[in-house]
Amino acid sequence: MVLPELGEGSYKVAYRGRSGSDDIVIKVVKEPLPEDDFDSDDSIPFPTRFGREIEGMSQVDSPHVVKLVEPPRKCRLSKRDYIWYAEPYYSGGTLDQAIKTSGGNEDLSRRLVIALLRAVNAMWSHAGIVHRDIKPGNIVFDDAGSPVLLDLGIAYHNDLSPLTDAYGASPRTGRYAAPEQFEMRRIAEIDFRTDLFQIGIVAFEALVGHHPFWYEKIDSSEYFRRLQSFDASSFEGVSCDEDLQAVITRLLAPRPSQRYRNVSIPLRRLGVTV
Repeated sequence: MVLPELGEGSYKVAYRGRSGSDDIVIKVVKEPLPEDDFDSDDSIPFPTRFGREIEGMSQVDSPHVVKLVEPPRKCRLSKRDYIWYAEPYYSGGTLDQAIKTSGGNEDLSRRLVIALLRAVNAMWSHAGIVHRDIKPGNIVFDDAGSPVLLDLGIAYHNDLSPLTDAYGASPRTGRYAAPEQFEMRRIAEIDFRTDLFQIGIVAFEALVGHHPFWYEKIDSSEYFRRLQSFDASSFEGVSCDEDLQAVITRLLAPRPSQRYRNVSIPLRRLGVTV
């Protein structure tokens, strides 16, 4: 049986499949395993980064963070062994698609902020994890329209040694990175507040219909300069209550110390709890 391909990233290919009566997403790591014999799936030499992603998915218990459906296993494809695992299939599409079809949407932005703040709280408080790659392509919606955060592939684990050089920059998707992710890793202040900045970007984009800092043909130096100061006048002409505007503005503060010290503060301002 040939499975329908859903998409391909730098490290994995995603296919749609079934597990009993449930739709799932089967992810296959593109790099084949060494040509050695392994007695069982337990002895598979998982790449370190991939192993950390699976560990993160297993540690965090939140309806807004993706979970494992099937643990990592071997499969034989074209006479080589590959690693595969499975996640739930979310039928509501991605935030990327929602922004393209609906443009600015206050309800969508509010739902995103609430769900993603809860996701970030679960990752940081339960497992010391910073996602570091919150972007529209990594956010999907379940059957009820609730946002779910995918792909912990470049997540930072507070209790594990870094995978990147101390003099290199933090792993990131440039267009959705916080300012500190452009600094050398040894001096960068990376914690859950890095994820807060990224929530601010996607929430603004969902609300207004465009990115708060990026535009076509902008060069890297100008983009970084714009990250240092969010202009609240960007909300002019946008239908949005003051509380949501205030939360997004604080999330987009350029320094981590200027953002919220915990997620309960912005959630209370939006009338909900953690």
